[in-house]
Amino acid sequence: MRKTIVTLLATTAIAFSAISPVQAETVESDVNASQSSELSSGSSEHSDSEIIFGIAAIAAVGGLIAGGVHWAVQQRMIPNPLPGIIPNPPALAPAPAPAPQPVAPAPATAPAPVQRVAPAPAPAPAPVQTNRSYKNCTEVWRVLGRSIRQGEPGYGTHLDRDRDGVGCESRPR
Repeated sequence: MRKTIVTLLATTAIAFSAISPVQAETVESDVNASQSSELSSGSSEHSDSEIIFGIAAIAAVGGLIAGGVHWAVQQRMIPNPLPGIIPNPPALAPAPAPAPQPVAPAPATAPAPVQRVAPAPAPAPAPVQTNRSYKNCTEVWRVLGRSIRQGEPGYGTHLDRDRDGVGCESRPR
């Protein structure tokens, strides 16, 4: 709605700034009455409906131009000429990764004899990150759920106030 109102206001301003008031011509006193009547009844007079139609046509053309500029900015075809009036387009989302190409099936071979396989062992625990760092004690307690000791990944002197090797000794509130 705001875009429509801004476009209409800009179009109206352009239309009214392009129209200048009609200047009346004065007739000199030595011109006779017949010549003055010819001037006033000539074909240069415009009716009210013609003037209104002209203003509407100018406003329509201005609206089309403003709408076209707005569309071109949103499509990133042109840079935004009026960043305070025309909103910038939203940021582009990263392009999705291309789909993997299907692999042709291998030629059929004779089925291998079925062998019983022992169940797989439980997965090993995830390795500990060695390059971890914590911003503050709240983050330490959120991640570890306990205080941190010297020699553990992420320990830093900024987490150990009394420098005894145990950081974030009390749970933050």
